[in-house]
Amino acid sequence: MSVWDATRYGFSPAYFVLVEGIPVVWSEVATGKSLPTGYTVEVAALSIDRSGPVGIEQIDRLRGTPSTPPLSFELLDTATTRDWLRKPSAQTVLTANASATATSLSVDSSSGFTSDAWIGLEHVTLSGTGAGVLNLSARGVNGIAYAHGLGTSSQVVSDRPRYWRGRAVTLYAVPVAPNGYVPGNDLLDDAREVWRGRITGGPARTQNGFAFEAEALDRVLDAALAPAITGVVESMGGLAVVDLGLVCTIAAAGYNSNGNMQWNFGFSFSPFAGSGYVTGDTISTAEARALFETQFNATATASGANVHIWGGFWRKNEGIFYAPLTYEFVVDFRKQAQTQSCAMNLEFAGGVYKSFLQSLHLDHSLMPMIFVYGSPWFVQNTGNPGVYTLAIRLDDPKLAAIEPEGNVTIDGVEHSYINGTLSNGRMYLWFSANPTSGKEIVGATAEIATSSQAYYSQIMLETLESSGTAALRGTYDNLRRGAGYGIPESRIHLVSFAHGALNDTTEQGTAQPAEKAFADMYGGILGFNRLAVVSKFDRDVTAATSPQIKLTVISTDSPSAAQPFTLTDADLLAHEGDPVQSVQRLDAPNAIKVILPHGDTDTEDTIYASDLPTIEAQGLRMAEFTIQTTNRAKYVQQATVMSAGWFAYDQTAQAAVFVVPPWFGADVGDVVKLNGLTHPSLWTWSSNPGQIGYTGLGRVVGRTLDLVRLQVRLTIIFDGQQATRALSPSPVVSAVTNPANATSISVPIEYFPHFAACRQATGGNYYIQHYRPGQVEAVNQTHRVTAETKLGGFCVLTVDNHSGGHTVVAGDSHVTLPLLAGGLSVTFQSQFAHVGDGGTWS
Repeated sequence: MSVWDATRYGFSPAYFVLVEGIPVVWSEVATGKSLPTGYTVEVAALSIDRSGPVGIEQIDRLRGTPSTPPLSFELLDTATTRDWLRKPSAQTVLTANASATATSLSVDSSSGFTSDAWIGLEHVTLSGTGAGVLNLSARGVNGIAYAHGLGTSSQVVSDRPRYWRGRAVTLYAVPVAPNGYVPGNDLLDDAREVWRGRITGGPARTQNGFAFEAEALDRVLDAALAPAITGVVESMGGLAVVDLGLVCTIAAAGYNSNGNMQWNFGFSFSPFAGSGYVTGDTISTAEARALFETQFNATATASGANVHIWGGFWRKNEGIFYAPLTYEFVVDFRKQAQTQSCAMNLEFAGGVYKSFLQSLHLDHSLMPMIFVYGSPWFVQNTGNPGVYTLAIRLDDPKLAAIEPEGNVTIDGVEHSYINGTLSNGRMYLWFSANPTSGKEIVGATAEIATSSQAYYSQIMLETLESSGTAALRGTYDNLRRGAGYGIPESRIHLVSFAHGALNDTTEQGTAQPAEKAFADMYGGILGFNRLAVVSKFDRDVTAATSPQIKLTVISTDSPSAAQPFTLTDADLLAHEGDPVQSVQRLDAPNAIKVILPHGDTDTEDTIYASDLPTIEAQGLRMAEFTIQTTNRAKYVQQATVMSAGWFAYDQTAQAAVFVVPPWFGADVGDVVKLNGLTHPSLWTWSSNPGQIGYTGLGRVVGRTLDLVRLQVRLTIIFDGQQATRALSPSPVVSAVTNPANATSISVPIEYFPHFAACRQATGGNYYIQHYRPGQVEAVNQTHRVTAETKLGGFCVLTVDNHSGGHTVVAGDSHVTLPLLAGGLSVTFQSQFAHVGDGGTWS
């Protein structure tokens, strides 16, 4: 029995909250129960009396996002409350980045730390400390683990939380008997999640304690993500991998005219000595050459070789075949009396480079040592001269990762790179084509905006889960930090995202999250398909488990499926006012604009569909959808088809708020049967115009709970014509199994609600008519539909009773409801026009 069922029998709810990273249960009453793992104390210091209702007030059906009020709560002024809001007594900073799985933290000082520490939003426990190190026994206590970087707010480590804003907060309710007894042994035994979100404000001092404000989990959908990565092109060329063990050896000798050696010298040096880098760091070849040159000249002087040479320097040799990625090192010789020629070797990992020079009787005789692009010294892991590389100095050197491949805009021109890494505050990119665009780009600005392309269901989940640490939050945690919200997979209803309209195998969507919110990127595809992403209870759990609140894809379309809930007059609460209130709906659109951007460019395709009669009578009301897609043809077809449903249905739909008790289980997105309601605010439009009361199906598009009055307000849309019933009921066949005796027929996904509504109306199987354009109408070719499912981006009709001796041809055959003389769905069929003039099908 849930806490809400218990209120029917004299129990009342008591609330408690759990705050991410805080090991305290903040409750209204002391329950005395065993606390959840990781929580050490329960404090009866919670007050939610000043909070308004929580839940979803309404859904923006054009954008697929909800409008949700905040939760307000107060922690009363107690010794425990003050202890958790006080200034930390021990504080230090990281001296090295810490991954989300690190088992120790390198810190400036470990003084004052004993058993617990807080870093950013994360609570960690300590197994011990040492000089400059905190050893960790547990990560993500009372919450989840994060990666922490230098130069960020989470580089500070303290012995108490430094801030509460941004922490996840979950509100629970437990049943309390009239005598004050709370059932169960453990606190969570009979607890029920009521609300989930994150703190956005507080603590603010009040007369009685400290006030906090929190927004719901689904409000993150309107939160913009991090900006693009920017920097300045520092150099163009190969890349060098630092190797502190690398040693270069120089050997040179001078000869007179008889070929006798007159002098020689030799020395060895480490090019990366004193550079501050570690083995494996990636640096630009410009910097590698500078380090090489510095160490060469310093060692030449120290060894006495400067008696024979002035020094060495790099220069670019445009005449070499592999230009512009080839440089040569030039040794500048002093004048050598009687010396007619000189030979010199330079040896290091990767080979020996030899050079020979005649006539050293002049001062500043230059001897080049040619270095060809592809040597291990100048390029990382490849000798392909067709690969170009750039080193870009980052404006924000704290960035931890970039996409391994993607697009970069340099001086306003976009280029695709095939590999990318970050090292030492620089971004190194490989290109298969020259990114110079025929001009000098060193010093030019560069910008990388994360871009990913996949089925909509996948890229939506990547955006929600990605934390920058692969698979940390779940299967779809694939993007760099800042390109996603880092929401744990346990708080996402994965199955709901497999909705056919979002999982179409013929279509890929594109996400470009820089400074954009989830709703900005995906609101178009959600609104166009009458879907929304909301916080709601996951009922796919065992009865013994309190259902969790998860981000879930729901339908906002008119109802057309079996309903799990029935609402009658007996369910309405009338003791504090009118239990049914009519709602002023947003005016229905009479024109639709679908914008299909062209990838990362500023160009786009635009598709319009208009209802001219209502535009003439009422003025233009445009609904606009921006959809990043690779399948333009699909939306050219669907815009016209689906707009008929928008125009027809929304002109006649009703909406009302129903006040019900908290145990009435319908949630946002659910279909409810309104059964025999007699309230005078309701009237029947379709079957008996003007009659007071209503019986029929409705869709819940809003649900809020008053935490004090225990009233639930359900906003339900109902009546009107089913949106998809206005579609042309004659889709072309996309695929067929066993064409001569079909067992399944696939049609476009947008027709699923139409056929599902037919099953709802008939209460069972129904027939469809098969035809091919140009065929005489009198030919009777039918199939009986026994089921309809969404699969692989299609509406798949399971059929039997193949009658008519025909063959179903994918791409040419059409199916529709039969004429009125049959089909088992006479009432449903009557809503559509059937020409039946004895001519041919078109």
